Amino acid sequence: MFPVIFAYVAFLAVVLAVLNLLIWAAARTMSAQSRALSRFVRANVRIADPAPAKTVHLTWPSELLTQRGLVDLLLQPRGVTRVEFLAQTQAELKPANPWGKVWKLATVSASVNFWFAEEVRRKLKAEGKSLDCFLQGESWHTPLFEDNRMTPMCRHNRTGALYLRTWVHEVLSERFFLDGGAEVPAHEVGPWLREQSAYSNQGLDDPLVFKTYALSAVQELTIEGVTYAVVEGKRMAA
Repeated sequence: MFPVIFAYVAFLAVVLAVLNLLIWAAARTMSAQSRALSRFVRANVRIADPAPAKTVHLTWPSELLTQRGLVDLLLQPRGVTRVEFLAQTQAELKPANPWGKVWKLATVSASVNFWFAEEVRRKLKAEGKSLDCFLQGESWHTPLFEDNRMTPMCRHNRTGALYLRTWVHEVLSERFFLDGGAEVPAHEVGPWLREQSAYSNQGLDDPLVFKTYALSAVQELTIEGVTYAVVEGKRMAA
C-alpha cells in the first residue's frame, strides 16, 4: 500500500514542478516583451515593413519573440557575436524571368556587432596589402549605437527603418517560393539570379561579405545557443 502512495505523491510532485516551469517561462517571455516595448517607444525606432510572402518555419524554436522583442535582444550582445538566422527576402532576379516576384528563404551563418572598416583593414594587413587598397564609399545606412556602443543593427538614412547588419560567413541553405507558397527548385532559379557584389572596393583576395537584412525579414535567430522565432506580423504557410 505504502509504495503505491509514495509513487502517487512522487508523480504529483513532478507534475507540479513542470507546471511551475511553464508558468516561469511564460512570465519570462511576457517580461522580455514588455521591456522591449518600453525601450522601443523610448527610442522611437521604426521597423521596415514586413514582406507579404508566407512564412515557412524550418525548426521548432525554444523561444518566441515579437519584432520589438528582437530589437531588445539585439541590443544585448557585447563584442563580435556569431549568430545563425533564417531570413525571407525578395530574390534579386534578372528581367524577364519566368516567375516575376520570387521570395528567398535562406539560413545564414554570420557575425554581428563588428566594426566593418576595422575588420577590412585587419584583413588587408593579414594579406600583406596597403590600407590604401580599401576604397570606402558612402552608405545608405548608419550603424546604430546605444550609449556609444556598437549594436548589431543599422538605420536607413532616409526612412529610419532598422536592419540587421551582418558579416556573412556561409549561406547554409536557400529555398525559393512564389507569392502563393509554391516552391520553385533552386536549380531553376539559379540561372536567373543577379550577380552578387564582388566587394572589389575592399582590395582583398578574401573579402568580407557584408550584408544587411530588414528586421522584418528575420524569421528565426539563434544566438548564444538559443533559437528564437519572430512571430509578430507573420503568417504560417498552409
